[in-house]
Formats: sequence, C-alpha cells, structure tokens
Amino acid sequence: MSESSAARRLLLGDRPPRADAERNVDALLVATRKFVLDGDLDPSAAQIAARAGVGVGTLYRRAPRKETLLAAIVVDLLDDVCARAATVAEDAADAWGEFNAFALDYLEIRQVTCRISHVLEEEFDGAVGAAMARTREAFAAMTQRLHDCHAVDETLTAEELMVMLASIDPVDTTLGLPPDSQRRRRAIHRIIDSLRPRASPAGVDQDQT
Repeated sequence: MSESSAARRLLLGDRPPRADAERNVDALLVATRKFVLDGDLDPSAAQIAARAGVGVGTLYRRAPRKETLLAAIVVDLLDDVCARAATVAEDAADAWGEFNAFALDYLEIRQVTCRISHVLEEEFDGAVGAAMARTREAFAAMTQRLHDCHAVDETLTAEELMVMLASIDPVDTTLGLPPDSQRRRRAIHRIIDSLRPRASPAGVDQDQT
C-alpha cells in the first residue's frame, strides 16, 4: 500500500503521521482486507486487531467505528482497479488478453465493493465517491486505449462497458440447476467475448455498412 494511498489518508488524516501510526494503519488495512476478501464483512474489532497484531485500543484510535475501516477497504480496492486498468492495452499485441484478465478480476472485486457499500453510511460518501470517480476516469482511459488497439467494438463507450460488466451476475446456479463453476466461467467468457469487434458479414465491406 503506497504512502499516498487514499485509504491510508482516510484513517491517518492529512497531518504527517508518526512512523508507528503508519505501520499500525497499514496492518489494520491489510487485516481488514483479508477478512473482506474471505467473505467476512462483519469481523469484530478484536478479530481485526489480533490479525493486525495491534491492540484493540490502537484500532479504535484510528477507526472509532468499523465502518471507517470498511470504507477504507472500498477505497483501496477501487484504487487497485484503477491501477490495474492503467496497465490494460499498454501492449497492443495482447490488448484483448489483458482486458479479459482485468474484466474477470474486476467482476470479483465489484461483488465485494458493492456488498460493503451497502452497509456504509453517508458520512463516507466523500471518500468512496471520489474513489468511484477515479475508477470511472480509469475506465474511460482504458476504453480509449482498447479502441486504439481495435480490441473492442468501436461503438462501445466507457459508460456502456461499466454497465455491461456491472450487469454480469457471476452465479453458478439458477432455476434449480446444480452448481457448476466451470459452466459459470464459460458463461462469463461468452459475455465478455461479446465486447470484441463485430465481424462484417461475408462479402460486406464494413465501411459501407
């Protein structure tokens, strides 16, 4: 986690922190993130502190409420999405492969951030909203690079890309079907593949359509 990360600033404030405070905040963020990614959105303060290797009192000095830590994790995950998006389509030769890997990872992260956002209160809208704005900007820049590489449909906008990925509900069962993770992954790949450039019908010049 970088020294300038927005998640750290949410817990440390804008004043220059002491070195021990920075270490404690980093440990708390790493611990909370591990709980969240493991599917536990309601770890106790004692559990987080124990995993971080700090006292419960230290946790409450930095995050008087658990929601503060959860908001910081949403910010941290969204900033990770931004950093990852910035690397997509840097290499035109594998632009689609890079985007495909990004999209699959983003679907998993989005499930987590959406679940957390539902339990946050309005006081965190500023930090989380700013992270969402950064993520939209990262999607816009990534979509432009994908267009430049002819890796996605030229008519696809950044906003449509965000909505289409958000519309994918990665479940492995429905209507009584037995769970099947491989079928789920195939279905997701089919949806993502639909974003590729559309081929012209045989014998038709695309410029004339």
